[in-house]
Parts: sequence; C-alpha cells; structure tokens
Amino acid sequence: MARLLLDEFSLNPLQHLLLYISIGCIINLDQASFAALLPVMKSPIPIGLSLSNSDLGIIGSFSMLFSTIFSPISVYFSQTKNSHHILFLTLLIWSSGVLLTSFSQGFWTLFLSRSVTSIGICPLVPLSYACLLEITPEPQKNLRISIFTYNQIIGSVIGVIYGPLLMYLLGSWRYSFALEILFISPLLFILHKAKENPKLVFPSDEGQKSGLLTQIKTLFGNSVYVGMVSTFAAMSFVNVGFAYWVIYNQTIDYLQNYFKIDPSTGNIAFAFIQLVTGVIGIGLGPVILNFMLRSLAEDLEKKIIDETRFDNFRVSKATFLCFLLSIGIFTFGLFGALSNNVIFFLIGLSLCFFFTSLASGPATIAMLFAVPKNLKGQSGALACIFSCVFGNFLAPFAIGIFFDWAGYYWGMVFNASWSFLGLVSIFLTFNIGVIFI
Repeated sequence: MARLLLDEFSLNPLQHLLLYISIGCIINLDQASFAALLPVMKSPIPIGLSLSNSDLGIIGSFSMLFSTIFSPISVYFSQTKNSHHILFLTLLIWSSGVLLTSFSQGFWTLFLSRSVTSIGICPLVPLSYACLLEITPEPQKNLRISIFTYNQIIGSVIGVIYGPLLMYLLGSWRYSFALEILFISPLLFILHKAKENPKLVFPSDEGQKSGLLTQIKTLFGNSVYVGMVSTFAAMSFVNVGFAYWVIYNQTIDYLQNYFKIDPSTGNIAFAFIQLVTGVIGIGLGPVILNFMLRSLAEDLEKKIIDETRFDNFRVSKATFLCFLLSIGIFTFGLFGALSNNVIFFLIGLSLCFFFTSLASGPATIAMLFAVPKNLKGQSGALACIFSCVFGNFLAPFAIGIFFDWAGYYWGMVFNASWSFLGLVSIFLTFNIGVIFI
C-alpha cells in the first residue's frame, strides 16, 4: 500500500477530464456555499461575523478582481512549467484560503481568505481547456470541452444545499469550509503523483518564451478571437443581468415587484430553468457541431485533409452555429422581456438560456482553435477578464441605472436587447474574421 502511494502513475485522457471536472466541482461548491451562507455572515457574533451588505459586496467584488488579474499571470508560466505543477501550487493556495475562511473572525480575515481562494482558482479553467485539447483524441475533443463545463452546474447546485445543510447539522457555518480541505486532498495527491506529460507544457512554435504583453497583443490581433470574446461578453451581460435582477437581488426582485410572484416560487422556477436548460444545452451543443463536421472528420481520417485544415473548418462551422444560436438568444430573450405575462416571460427566459447553453460549447471551441497552441490557455484567461469587465461587472450596474431611469419593464428590455451586440459580433466574426485563420 505504501509503495502504491509512492509510485507515480499515468492518467489517460478520460481520467484527465474527470480530474478537472472534480476539481471544478469543488471550487464551484465552495463559491456557491459561500454565497448561500452570506445571510448568516450578517448575523451577530458568535453565529455570524456582523458584516453589512457593503462589507460582503466589497469582498465579492475584490475576489472577482483578484481572480481576473492573476489568471493571465498564472497561465503565462505554462510556457515552461507543466500545467499540473501550476494547478497543484495554485490549489494549495486555494486550500489555505478555504482553511482561513473557516477561522475568519471578522471583515479583514474574511476579505483576506476569499481573496486568497480567488487567486488560487484563477488558472483552472483556461489550463483545463488547453490540456484537454492537447491530450484528447480528435473524435471526442468538441464533446469533452463542453462536458468540462458541467462542473459549474454540478458544483453550484450542490453548493447551495451543502453550506446551509452543514450549518444546520453541525451548528456552525465554519465546518463547511473546513471539510472542503478533505475533498480537495485526494485530487492534490493525483496532481502531484501523476507522471509528467510533456504535452501539458505549451511553448511557442519557436521554442522561446514570449512575454505576457506579446501574448496579449497576439491574441487581440486575431480577429476571430476578438469576435468570439466580444460575443462571450455580450452573453455574460444578458445572463448576469437576468440572473441578478430577476431573482438574486433581494431588494429589487423583478419577479416579485413587477409580476407579484412569491419569492420562494420564483427561486424554484428560476433554479429549475437554469438547471434544465444548462444540462441539456451544454451537452447538445457539441453534438450538433460534430454532426456538422461529420463529413470533414471522415476526410481527416482518410487523410484527404490535414489537421490544420480540419481545425480551420471547425472554427468556421462553430462560428456559423453560434451565429444561428445568437439569433435565438436575441429573439427569445426580447420576446420574454417584452411580455407582460409571467408565463410568456419565463418561456422566453428559458429559451434564451437554452440557446445560450447550446452556444457555450461551440463558442469556446471556436475561440480555442482560432489561436496558436501555446496561447490556448492564455486565450481562456483573457476571455474571462473581458467577460467579467464587460459582462459580470457591467450588467448589474447598467441595468440598475436603466431601472431607475425608465422602470422595471424597459430595464429588462434593455438587458435582452444587449444580446444584439453579440449577434452583430458573431456575424462579423463569421463573415470577416474566419478568412484570416
């Protein structure tokens, strides 16, 4: 037994996928659990930490800020360091932040602990995408990239139950974070003991290390990449706008204030919509893309076309599919927002989320295959920053101003109409950008 623990072992492509999904589930469980326990944090000591809404808002905003800043920096080292070494080190940082969270005594210790956890998670998504593309056999690449995204749904759904349940069973919110160390420990062991795969280092074609600013300049000089990132940002704006103002904001709840829906009923309906549309849409998107590529995949297998040519077609087909789906996102989002009937509103919202979930996989695939191999990880890191700044950060603020200026109804219409920018962006990407690949 001791020898087995000391020996290194190899991971096959499927095991890599399961490893990344498992890590992602625990990370998202932690974030969802923390969000679910925010009301408890506002309770007086010793039950909570006597924090105000402003305190919690500062912690949330700076956590997101640190994650976006450190993401491209951590991914930058994948040019010379094995990606698993980077993930191991950053997950150790995340673990220390989680442990500190369980011992937090006030605002500053909680601020520090959640900032540390945000720094620790920053390379997971971009490096996981890059590693999966490198080690996954061709027929499964599109599907497995999308399957990885399920970690967000699984972790978030479990997390909102896990945190309050542990609080109820054990009498303190602190135990939920302490136990996460036990969850991540076996995965850290696997990252540490798995044999190094040279494919998980991403040097440039010239074999030289390129500077961070050079990487950024190269990526934003790629018209397809810029178009896909702009589309991501528009999708994020609409999704976050609906999520934040329709149900998550407890003081200005659109379903409660405009449609007079009971908050608990609205929560259940909205959670059900997100879960069902996400599970079906994320899995179905790459299946449709694979169907569109089936004849080209046969040509690749028969060596009629080479891998580079196939990847060019993959980007073209993926952007075209995203364009068609963006029409659905805009149409049904606007249909729901314009409706004064809550049933039609929820139907429009459901179809908008469904088409967004369908597009998420093909959009990610188009972005990753449009850039050089050594920049695939960095492309994901910068896309997250762009989506956060022009989506996650901007949406609640911009729509809130629109609510005050024009009222609830036109605020929702404004939010849905924002997807038109994504539609224009993906249209230009398909018709102009693809020819430069």
